[in-house]
Amino acid sequence: MTSTFDDIVGHDSVLKPLQRALATDRLHHALLFHGPEGVGKRRSAFALAAAIQCSEQPGTGCGSCPACRRVLQGYDHDHLKDRTQTRATALHADVLFYPPRRRQIQIDQVKDLCREAGYRPYEGRKRVFIVDPADRMNREAANALLRTLEEPPPSALLILITAHPQGLLATLRSRCQDVRFAPLPVADLSGLLQKRDHPPHQAERLARLAGGSVGRALSIDLEHEDELREQLLTLLESAGGGGELGQALGLAEQLGADAGSFEAAMTSLASILRDLALLHQGVADDALVHADAAQRLRPLTARFGERAAAELGGLEEARRRVRGNVNPRLATEAILMGLVARPHA
Repeated sequence: MTSTFDDIVGHDSVLKPLQRALATDRLHHALLFHGPEGVGKRRSAFALAAAIQCSEQPGTGCGSCPACRRVLQGYDHDHLKDRTQTRATALHADVLFYPPRRRQIQIDQVKDLCREAGYRPYEGRKRVFIVDPADRMNREAANALLRTLEEPPPSALLILITAHPQGLLATLRSRCQDVRFAPLPVADLSGLLQKRDHPPHQAERLARLAGGSVGRALSIDLEHEDELREQLLTLLESAGGGGELGQALGLAEQLGADAGSFEAAMTSLASILRDLALLHQGVADDALVHADAAQRLRPLTARFGERAAAELGGLEEARRRVRGNVNPRLATEAILMGLVARPHA
């Protein structure tokens, strides 16, 4: 039989203690799963829910009994993506999922959770409530949940999932057991992608670009990413040779055409600048996002390595401004022209 946790890669250090706590009936009543987007937090929450409800191996999860199958199938079910409902029953009556509705998790949704938490399990060992992303709770909803956490029902488990724990009330966080999910190592993520039929070289490139996020790795258009990197590297290589300002203006018009293309370009540029900062510090090529382009990056450290960290700060500020409705083309112009126009450090 297959364990409910077998398909989760790279998180043994956080999942094993949860499994031990479950086996000894010492699992905390509220868990805060936090870490970068796409690293497996929600999948882990459903695996834990399946282990709780399993009829064959309670506390471990067999992955194949009717209870396990219904919980685990619920993870991929389309109704979890429906943003009009109060909650979704994840194909198992005792596993309930609360997504944002109209961009927020609202007070009526949390009131529903608190009411349901007071009921005894219908068919399983506990009632499991998954809120994702929990930082989308408005203040009224968060305060309502806080009252339930102060007097938790004995047969309920709450799992809050977020990539932004700072967006939760401090009093709410303090009542949850902290469970931090780190980005997946390149080797682990690359291996996972190879199991999904990506060739080894492509899998490693995707793993490095994704920053340890399975979700991001699966969404990357590698051909587009390589084209974007080529444009940015060509611009940086032209700095100091004359004509680079015109080149920067032309590229800014393309890359800053809208907020989406701006964000993609800034993500790529940020990864290049981080690599230049690391090379300037003497870090080995294997630690780079763009390890396959190290020979092109290394000569750029003379001009950009020392100032890369400061440039990253300016880039992040530009991203914040564009999210606040600053024109993305003008922001792209400022970033690119600032990079190539500044004198040699």
